[in-house]
Amino acid sequence: MDVTSKKENIFWHEVGHYCAEQINKTCFQKFGCQGIVIHRVNQDGMIKYQGSATPIKPPNFDPNETHIIHPASLVGSLVYGCIFQSCFLNQPFEYCFDVEHNGANGFHDYYDYRGVVSMFFLSPDEKSQLEQLVFEQLAVVKADISECGIFKIDIAHLIGQDTDRTDISSEELDGLFSEFLHQHASAYKTFVEKIEKLFEGKKQYKIPGKR
Repeated sequence: MDVTSKKENIFWHEVGHYCAEQINKTCFQKFGCQGIVIHRVNQDGMIKYQGSATPIKPPNFDPNETHIIHPASLVGSLVYGCIFQSCFLNQPFEYCFDVEHNGANGFHDYYDYRGVVSMFFLSPDEKSQLEQLVFEQLAVVKADISECGIFKIDIAHLIGQDTDRTDISSEELDGLFSEFLHQHASAYKTFVEKIEKLFEGKKQYKIPGKR
C-alpha cells in the first residue's frame, strides 16, 4: 500500500468519527467536531499515519468532571471510525476494531468502547445485543455511503500534500459531507436510540475522561 493510500484510509476513518459527532450535535445536544488532524510518523523506518477527530468541548467544560453524560452517543462515535474504514476498504469490521497487537488501527476506539461497556456493567446478553447493533449499522452505513457516493468525492486538496501534519477544518468537511449527514442523520439517530435502551438504568462505576 502506497503512502497516499495509507493516508486516505486514516482520513476516511476519521470522517466516520466526524460524521457521528456532527449528528450527535444535531440529535443529542452534543457540540460537534472541530476538525480532523492527520500526523505522519516514522516508525522503524516505515511511514505511518495517525489521525484524530476531536469533539468540541462544551463552554462550561471542566477537565476534573469526568462523568459520561450520554454513553450511547459516545459508543456511536467510537464505532463509526472503523465502520467507515471497513466500508472504504471493504474489509471485516474486526480488522479495524480490535486490540493493538493484531494490527488494528482502531485499537484506541476499541479499548475506549470496552471501557464504557465495563463501566456501566452491561450484562453478557446486553454486550451481545450491542455488538449485533453495531454490525447491523455497518450494513446501513454501507448502503447510505453507496447511495451518496461519498467515496468518489475528490479529497486530493485535503490530503494530497505529504506533510508531517494535515489539518482539516469542520467547515471544509461540512462542505463536502453535508448531503450525507442530512441523509444519514435519521439512521444514526435510530442506532443511538437503540443503544440508549441498553444503558437505561445503568450507573457508571469507574470514572473515565468526560465525553
